[in-house]
Amino acid sequence: MTSLTFFVRKGRFTCQSYGGYADNALTDLGGGAFRVGDETSPSIMTFDSLASGKALRCRTPDGAFYRVE
Repeated sequence: MTSLTFFVRKGRFTCQSYGGYADNALTDLGGGAFRVGDETSPSIMTFDSLASGKALRCRTPDGAFYRVE
């Protein structure tokens, strides 16, 4: 996975990995942490390093991703 895109689709916070093969709904766990997929998924993303109300870093099991505008 080389990049991630985050957006709201049908009222759900969603993540799409590079290539757009699958959308994964994100469930808010509080404290900047989100579960990827359904309630049985062990995969967690954490957003941190806030600046001007935006998260600059997303930590995933595959590593850290940084915001690019």
